[in-house]
Amino acid sequence: MVLNLKLLSKACRSKVVTTQYPFSPIEVAEGFRGKPVIEFDKCMGCGACAAVCPPEAITVTRDKEKGVLTWRIFYGRCIFCGRCHEVCPLGAIKLSNEFELASLNDKDLNVELDIALAKCSSCGEHYNVSAIEVSVSTELLIKSRELSKTAPELTRLATTKCEKCRRKESVTKIANSVIPGLNDGGGV
Repeated sequence: MVLNLKLLSKACRSKVVTTQYPFSPIEVAEGFRGKPVIEFDKCMGCGACAAVCPPEAITVTRDKEKGVLTWRIFYGRCIFCGRCHEVCPLGAIKLSNEFELASLNDKDLNVELDIALAKCSSCGEHYNVSAIEVSVSTELLIKSRELSKTAPELTRLATTKCEKCRRKESVTKIANSVIPGLNDGGGV
C-alpha cells in the first residue's frame, strides 16, 4: 500500500507526456515517410515506381488502342516504404508528412493519372512509351555530346519510331550494307 502511494505521489508531480492527438496535430520527425504524393506535371510514366513497389500499390497500365498510359496509386495498399520516391528519375513522387488516410470510400484512396503514349513516326501506332518519356530521352540524347556527335541517326531512330519499325529499318540497313541494292524494291 505504501508503494502504491509513493508511485501515485510521484505520478502527480511529473509532467504530462501524452499529446492531445487527435485534437491537436502531431509534429512528425524530419525524414518521416508519409503519404507519397505525385507531381502530375513531372511524371513521365516510366513505371520505375511501380516496378519497385512491394505491396503493388502503384500500377502502370498501357492501352495502345486509346493511346493512354494510366498511372495509379491505391493508398489502401501503400506501406510508406518510400521506394517509389527513391527511384523516380524526375523526382515526381515526394513523401509528405501526411499519414492519416482513413476513409469510408475506396475512391478517396485512389489517385489516377493518364499520360499520352508516343506515336511511331513510321507506322502511326502507339507504342509502350509515353510521349513525355520520349521527349525527355531525346533531350538527354542530344545533351550527351559523344552520342549526338557520333550517332545522330541513333538519336532520331530511338526517339521517333516504335520497336518494330526500328528493327525493320535496322535490318534493311544491314542487309543493304551487306548486299547493296537488295531491298530497293520495298524493304524487308
